[in-house]
Amino acid sequence: MTRGFQIKNMEGDHSCGVSFKNKQVKSKMIAKKLHETIRETTPR
Repeated sequence: MTRGFQIKNMEGDHSCGVSFKNKQVKSKMIAKKLHETIRETTPR
């Protein structure tokens, strides 16, 4: 027997607040996000 769940509705927007207190975040994820931000804001 398989147990699981199915998403019936999904909306693209959400009203969750941003939290910077996540003790489980990995350094690789931080580096990826910073790389994207630096790339977007660096003048060419």
